[in-house]
Amino acid sequence: MITAAVVIAGAAAFLSGRGVPGRGDAVVAARDGLVVLGYEPVGTPEVVLEADQPLVWALERSRPGPAGVALARGRGGAVRWRVRFAGGGEAAITAGGMLWSMRRPVPTDTGPNLYPAFAQAYMRQSLRHLVPDPGRWRAIRRQSWREGEHIWHRTRYVGGRGGLPDGWRRELDVEMVGSTIVTLRRTVQPLGTDMGVVMGRVQELDLLRLPAFVGLAILLAAVLVAGAEGWAYHTRLAPAWGLAMGALVVVLGWVAGVSPGDQLVTALAAAAVVTVVPLWRQQTPAPRRWGAVAGVPLAMLVATGPVVLAGLGGWMPASPALAADTSPLHMISTSWLPALVEEPLLRGALPG
Repeated sequence: MITAAVVIAGAAAFLSGRGVPGRGDAVVAARDGLVVLGYEPVGTPEVVLEADQPLVWALERSRPGPAGVALARGRGGAVRWRVRFAGGGEAAITAGGMLWSMRRPVPTDTGPNLYPAFAQAYMRQSLRHLVPDPGRWRAIRRQSWREGEHIWHRTRYVGGRGGLPDGWRRELDVEMVGSTIVTLRRTVQPLGTDMGVVMGRVQELDLLRLPAFVGLAILLAAVLVAGAEGWAYHTRLAPAWGLAMGALVVVLGWVAGVSPGDQLVTALAAAAVVTVVPLWRQQTPAPRRWGAVAGVPLAMLVATGPVVLAGLGGWMPASPALAADTSPLHMISTSWLPALVEEPLLRGALPG
């Protein structure tokens, strides 16, 4: 017990502060930004991490190392905390603390309707409180229309490079009803070379999934042949164990949020292997006495991996070390589901 407590305390101390920063500050920044729009948010907000992975990798490629990571979490806006308030209104704050987008409910009193010329002047004046460099933004597209008693205005601004690499530019969309701004959304347009390389890598990763599916199909075909042979020669099978394993995989997949199609495929694979190849139950179990102790250096390696790879110019998905809003039941399901499917395949079907 003492060893387990020491291991848990050491792992928790090491992992604290790891992952994507700014979660707590994002709530304050989102609330302050909505107040600037004239809306006072109420209720406990929901905070969700958003990451545009191709954009993250393109920004990190444009400036390799820690500078690229800081750019993706700051001015690049590729890693954001989405803050949704229970009473309405939401905002996206970058991991570096920059206001990226906001949306407030349409009020009952939208203020006086403004003609397009006056609306543009009002929008530009409001930008001084919402973006750090309002003088660098110029309008490139304007649109106005009437809905009932209200006149709506939408304007797209371009802000130039603004700290981004050469060839990149910033865009800002502002939407106003009457004289009340209700939506603000920032985007960045990447350099074609950077995004082209990243999308090529993404397509390569998608293509590499094909051999895995082919290998799995060959393995399952071999299991079916083995099952037919065992049935013909009256070999001892385990249908009860197979049904139980398939049902367990379906339950775990449902708790983990796996799609119904993936649940069906994994459940059939696990059930078929367990039924046809009972050899997996005859394997000597691996020792588990040192599992908790070995998990500490493994956790340290996982936690420091993104830092090391970023220093070497590599790319890794932007995600927190531990999901803050994940329940223990969900974590158990997501960890046991691949183990229950892969263990019979690797230790049963392949040797069998």
